[in-house]
Amino acid sequence: MELLDKLCGALDGMPLAIELAAAQCRTLSVRQLVDNLDDRFEVLRGGPRTNLRHSTMLAAVEWSYASLAPSEKALFEDLAIFDGGFDLDAARTVTGHRGIIADLGALIDKSLIKSSGGDPRRYRMLETLRSFAALHRDPDRSAELRQRHSEWVVAMAEEAYFGLRGPECPRWMTRLDHDMPNVRSALEHLDNTSETYLRIVGSLYWFWYRRGHVAEGLRYLESAMKAKDIGIGVLVRAVAGLTITRYLAGDISGLLESFGRLGELEPETHSDKVARSDVLVSLAFFEAGAGLTEQAVVHADEALVVADALDAPYTKAEALMSAGTAFLRSGDMIRAEELLEYSTAVAADCGYQWCEASALWIHAKVDLAQGRWGGPAELKLQRMIDACDSVSDTSSWMVGLATLAYALFRRGDIDSATRLLGVVDRQVEMIGYVPSAMDPIDIGRYDQEIRSAVDDDTLRRNIEVGRQLTRGEVRELVFAAVPSSQ
Repeated sequence: MELLDKLCGALDGMPLAIELAAAQCRTLSVRQLVDNLDDRFEVLRGGPRTNLRHSTMLAAVEWSYASLAPSEKALFEDLAIFDGGFDLDAARTVTGHRGIIADLGALIDKSLIKSSGGDPRRYRMLETLRSFAALHRDPDRSAELRQRHSEWVVAMAEEAYFGLRGPECPRWMTRLDHDMPNVRSALEHLDNTSETYLRIVGSLYWFWYRRGHVAEGLRYLESAMKAKDIGIGVLVRAVAGLTITRYLAGDISGLLESFGRLGELEPETHSDKVARSDVLVSLAFFEAGAGLTEQAVVHADEALVVADALDAPYTKAEALMSAGTAFLRSGDMIRAEELLEYSTAVAADCGYQWCEASALWIHAKVDLAQGRWGGPAELKLQRMIDACDSVSDTSSWMVGLATLAYALFRRGDIDSATRLLGVVDRQVEMIGYVPSAMDPIDIGRYDQEIRSAVDDDTLRRNIEVGRQLTRGEVRELVFAAVPSSQ
């Protein structure tokens, strides 16, 4: 069934294409059909229909193509450069087509382009039609379009870097969900150690991090360690992205390698304030987490100076959070709370939702470290979880749930705590991200303490309940377990 689903999806669910593929099953297995769809017009040839116009997929598409006006044909061929979809601005930027609205409308009317709702409207070309259009496009035009497409992806990615760190984050998360096929397509056609490639991946690592797309992020970011003769700002951002993605994956040896590379790059950033701020906040973040508290505070303090010079509140919020983490690790809880409250306020003011949520999480860990199991700790975690859920930030959402499970466990709410463990376990299986591997010092200990203290029957029963909960039901559980009157 999995192969059949893959075949039907690759054929865009088109009845004629599926019928022609079925006819080929006398010659090829389903797996062979799937493996040969790169040459789909050869595979989808023949079939029981007697109407010549529909006897092959190629004939069917050619008939529609022949009915197009010259300008419509040109736009149809050009739009095939997009993978997964596009909007009007993207189409206009990449194709440079004049009269695009009229010709796009004609292609939609003739069912060669699909239009979906929303503002802005998005458009999509079926894979079968993309293959046909690419075959008809002049090779020189294809090369030009590939270059223009890559430039468009770079511009989008670099705008997204800042968008993901501000109040427009929800819109950018949704847009990147839609346009990730275009990103992948651009990356597949680029040298993975080139500056253009690294500009894209260094700008988008935050999306992979927040969605919990660990494997994909690592696959694209690993080449940063081999890059040479790249602008320092581009290289720092890509290596920082690799480091935090390895952290998310719980890859300690890889984390140490790329963290070391960041340290090597740090002296080269003095002439570039943006690169300087990127490297300082990254170093402070990992030094604080590792207990290298003096170095973390030094780097965080310098990052604050650079952030003020750049008027970059998102950098300021991150630096304050890392400094707060450092004081938590050193045992100065009063200073930790002051800095984390400040970080939360700065992040909230500039709309940097991830940092606000993360500062709340670390502040909750300060509460837990002092034995304050209920009350403020649970409310901070509830706020964090709700904020992450609102933008489908899966990785931070899981971290919040795992930490809240411990707070509830220590307060005596065993059922809610162990059900939340079940929610996290299910998400681990789905996306491969393990919060306890990312944070073995605290979440690893929380998880082990709960599982070792609760009897096997209760643990097994409640974990299974948690595994079955929908996202909405998890939200209901969190709000029911944490009374707002605390």
